[in-house]
Amino acid sequence: MDTKARNRRDWVKNIAIIFLVILLLLTFFSRTIMNARLPEVSAQYAQYATLSSSVKTSGTVKANASYNVIFEEEEKVEQTRKVQSVYVKAGDTVEKDAPILALTNDPSEQLKSARDRLTEAKETYTKLLESGTVDGLTSDKTLTDAQRAIEKAEDKLKELEAEYKSLLGGNDPATVIKDSIKSLNAQIKDLEAEKKQASKDLDAKMKQAEKDLDAAMKQAEKDLEAQKKQAEKNIDAQIKSYDKQIADLNTKIGELTGKISTAEGMVEEDVLSDETVLQKLSAAESVLSEKQAVYDTAKAAFDDRQAEVDRWQEMVDAINGTIGDVNKANELTNQIKGYEDQIEALYLQRNRKIEDHDKSVNDEYSKNDPLYIAYNDAYYKYTEYKNQYQRDIDELSAKKIELQSAQSNLNEYQSIVDTYEYYKSEEKRLHDIIYSDSVLSDERYYSIKDEYEKVIGLNELYTQQYEEIKEQYEDALAEVERLNSRISELTSYETTLNSLETAVDSAQKAIDEADSIVKIDNTSFERELEDLDKQIADLESKLSDAQAKLYVIDMPEVDDVIHYEFGYDLGEAQANLDNAKAEAETLKTELAEAEKARDDAKAEVESLTKQSKAEGAAAGYKSELNGLKAQLESLEASKAWYEDSKTESNDRYNDKITASNERYQASITASNDRYSDAKTNSDDRYDDRISAIQDKITEKNEELSGVPVKRDPDDVKKEIEEQKDSILDMKEKYEITESTEGNTAADRERELEKAKQAIADLENEVKQYEDAENTKNVNAPIAGKIVSVNFVPGDSITSGATVASIEIADKGYVVEITMSAEEARKIQVGSPVTVTNSWWYSNISASIAQVKSDPSSQGRNRILVMDVTGDVSEGQTLNFSIGDRSQSYESVLPNSAIREDNDGKFVLTVEAKKTPLGTRYTARRTAVEIIASDDTQSAVSGLYGSEFVVTSSTTPITDGQQVRLAGD
Repeated sequence: MDTKARNRRDWVKNIAIIFLVILLLLTFFSRTIMNARLPEVSAQYAQYATLSSSVKTSGTVKANASYNVIFEEEEKVEQTRKVQSVYVKAGDTVEKDAPILALTNDPSEQLKSARDRLTEAKETYTKLLESGTVDGLTSDKTLTDAQRAIEKAEDKLKELEAEYKSLLGGNDPATVIKDSIKSLNAQIKDLEAEKKQASKDLDAKMKQAEKDLDAAMKQAEKDLEAQKKQAEKNIDAQIKSYDKQIADLNTKIGELTGKISTAEGMVEEDVLSDETVLQKLSAAESVLSEKQAVYDTAKAAFDDRQAEVDRWQEMVDAINGTIGDVNKANELTNQIKGYEDQIEALYLQRNRKIEDHDKSVNDEYSKNDPLYIAYNDAYYKYTEYKNQYQRDIDELSAKKIELQSAQSNLNEYQSIVDTYEYYKSEEKRLHDIIYSDSVLSDERYYSIKDEYEKVIGLNELYTQQYEEIKEQYEDALAEVERLNSRISELTSYETTLNSLETAVDSAQKAIDEADSIVKIDNTSFERELEDLDKQIADLESKLSDAQAKLYVIDMPEVDDVIHYEFGYDLGEAQANLDNAKAEAETLKTELAEAEKARDDAKAEVESLTKQSKAEGAAAGYKSELNGLKAQLESLEASKAWYEDSKTESNDRYNDKITASNERYQASITASNDRYSDAKTNSDDRYDDRISAIQDKITEKNEELSGVPVKRDPDDVKKEIEEQKDSILDMKEKYEITESTEGNTAADRERELEKAKQAIADLENEVKQYEDAENTKNVNAPIAGKIVSVNFVPGDSITSGATVASIEIADKGYVVEITMSAEEARKIQVGSPVTVTNSWWYSNISASIAQVKSDPSSQGRNRILVMDVTGDVSEGQTLNFSIGDRSQSYESVLPNSAIREDNDGKFVLTVEAKKTPLGTRYTARRTAVEIIASDDTQSAVSGLYGSEFVVTSSTTPITDGQQVRLAGD
């Protein structure tokens, strides 16, 4: 029996041992092999910390304003000139009135063109004068020949008429022939007189033509002399201008030489080095960049180690605090109970205030009920009366139209009445005629009877119309009387309407005053509620904190609590803290050394920057000096050219005067030759006619000696008629020729006047161009930096063209940066701005000028405009830190702890659960909202403060996944 019992005990003992062994093995595997397969996470509690939120960005500097330099000639005369020299290039800095480019001294294209056109116009005028003389002579010759032919035909007619008369009178043929010879001798005498007069006329025309050409020659010589004097005057003015410009340039050259000496004196000479200041500055900037990088690395390492020190310090403090928390559980429980009682009391107080306020508001509004009733009553009366008034007005307008129609009907009625009375009397008259005792013929009787029947028909028609119109008229008359009465009544409408409107306004005012009292009560009530809600919120926050602390410490064993919360015991945490402090001290020393090295490099860069600027200024002054010297050489060469061209100009004008005189003398000689030829031709024509008449006289003498046979008078008469027809035809042709030649002369005169006017206009144009002083240089109207130059030597430039663009330094510089609307919400005008790479430059500051919408982004982006001052230039890139406002927050986590999915921002917290195999840790999702953030940390809401938040993991983890703590 004992053996069985002992065996039974042994069996139970063995089972227990096996169970414990298995449990031990499971625990071992759970804490080793199984845990090794789980993701390792680092976690920490949310901390109280201060964040400095700022926006980091960069942008390119540009000028706030620029100026376009325009080429404009004096007197606003548009001219095209050639560019001789360009003194500046893009990037150069210029002072006010500094030369940008120089122009050649040659006449402008417009002046050359105007002079050429003037010469052509004068030549055209001379040709017109010459051609006019020849055409006049030719015209005179044609008309004279025609006139002489007519005269000759008329002489023949006279001879025929004399012969016909002699034949009719029975005279002797010999007598007729003698009379004819006598007449022919008289004709010879007349022709000799005409020949003399024609010669005299041609001599007068030749003298007049010679006089006109001589006057034209003298005027041309006068014009050329004036041009010669003007050209000489212009050249003297140019030389004088060049003398002044040369003197000014020499003064500027002296000033620049002094500036160069001053700038070069600021550059430190290093006889042991061949490097330039710029090369040294570049090397120093590289060293500074390296030192800055070393400093940034050292600072980041120190900040990280210091953060680790802070974390271990907080953990040690928290562990020390957690040991005593078990004894304070009852104290926290009592605090929670007290907070709950206070919150309940405040809620009761809040509800009572709401009830009291609602009752007060209801009582207050009930006092206003009579006012609302009075207002509604007054408004109803006012509306009804106003509507009735409007209806009466509308009806009155309609009735006025009807009244006008009735008046028209009344006029028509009067016309109907008059017609009715007429036909009524006419009916009686015809009736009396038909039925009178007088005897009427049948024709008269039926005629009157037909007329009578027509009158009866018309009388019936008008009788019917009369009755209708009479009824309409009486109705209209009654309506007019009623409307007149209504109009008189409506005059009182407006007074009543105004009084009703006043009553409505008074009622509304009373209601507004009463409501304003109620609103004041509402404001006071809302303020009290806000105070209570704030007290409740504060107590609930304290209650939440106490509950969280109780949740953490309310566990059976202190050691388990510490290990659960921190994963370390106090000894491990203290050792890690000591190690972190030692490493932080080492890194602090390295940081101080890196900072000193960076500051030394920065000082070297600043020194070399100043020297570089001085050297750059000296180079700029030298460049400007070279430009001024080149300009001086150009001006001196131009002055010498003008001095030489003065003699050449006089010679050219003297040659022009000589050539003009020779041309006019040739024209005078040619004109005299043409007139001499015309005179010879005229004399020859007269001589030919006289010779022909003398031949006739000879023939007549021969006839007289031969006693010719007597002719038939009819034949002579027929010959006379034919001669008359011939003379008539010749006169018609003469008149046509005379009219045509007259028109041609008028046209020629108009062409001459037109040519004279063209010469006058061109002389004025040439004078305008010559009087306008040619611009020698295009200077900078303002000081600034050259952005662009649009011309090179040899280019043609016309008035109004843009020569260059100058960046106006006095107007300042701006930086425009496009950023998201979310970032822009952190920035406003007045936000502090720091130029983070200002150590590259000196004296740079920036400020927020404007935050505006970006039209191209449809509201998604904003444009940030900053004013930048200091040592900056267009095209320079700067880095900015904007905002930098510090604020403390209760719950601050590393940015690595913040995660995001489709549902928003969240963190993963570690949830611990004790099992027989040990403590198991599970990642749980907790939604949060980011209140503020900087480069490394973020302040969040949505946490109680007791959550152990995952900051990093060896592999990606998800909600509900098991994990193991680092170091476990």
